[in-house]
Amino acid sequence: MKLTETTRRRFLSAMGAVGGFAVAGLAMPYYARGSSSRPFFTSGVQSGDVDCSSGVIWTQVDRPSRLHVEYSTTDKFSNAVRIEPIDVTPETDLAGKLLLQGLPADQDIFYRFRAADLQDVNSLSDPIFGQFRTAPAKSAVSASHGPVIRRDRAGGSTTRACGPIRRSPITGRTS
Repeated sequence: MKLTETTRRRFLSAMGAVGGFAVAGLAMPYYARGSSSRPFFTSGVQSGDVDCSSGVIWTQVDRPSRLHVEYSTTDKFSNAVRIEPIDVTPETDLAGKLLLQGLPADQDIFYRFRAADLQDVNSLSDPIFGQFRTAPAKSAVSASHGPVIRRDRAGGSTTRACGPIRRSPITGRTS
């Protein structure tokens, strides 16, 4: 029994000595290469205060960074609009919040953030994506229930149909 343990120990030691050279030449997986030097998003992305022509988007990163933001009406970002980058610092709690305006009504809006480390602008995060839908242009009001309010697909915000304020003759509610 002792002979087997010694042989096993010798074998592992020998493989460790030889394997050390072999491991140094192996490529590191993509997710392990320099991941600590690149910014990452700590809270995902969120959206809210959505109406028929605007919406607020925000995110948070792990270090002071410059946030690059794009949005589009297609998930391929073929007609993407770039927003001027904003810097997030400890003074902003490393969070970036933007108001997107001039959006088309009743339309899916796709957006993405990318962060560049303020100490090394060549150190970029992977992009992080989000989506919301703007409200319809005309108010959908029922006489008994008031304005139509919908939740976005992620359940994080509400949208209200846009249009002139109307008062229901039956309930007196405004829309």
